[in-house]
Amino acid sequence: MRLAGGPGFEDRVPTSEELHRMQSLVAEAMEAGAFGMSTGLIYAPQSYASTEEIIQLTKVVAEYGGLYVSHIGTREPM
Repeated sequence: MRLAGGPGFEDRVPTSEELHRMQSLVAEAMEAGAFGMSTGLIYAPQSYASTEEIIQLTKVVAEYGGLYVSHIGTREPM
């Protein structure tokens, strides 16, 4: 969503206009049949998203009864 309608790879909070556009894109995806939204928070540009940004997007997912899944990974080999 940050790439399609938000600040992309910029390490900043989206403007209210960008957040609204991202929320609209999430709603469009849910209406088109998406099951929900996922993030990989260790990868750019998702690593720049604030908790509040994710909450605002997942609220839209919740309106459609969708799922939110976050990929939890590590940059270090195990």
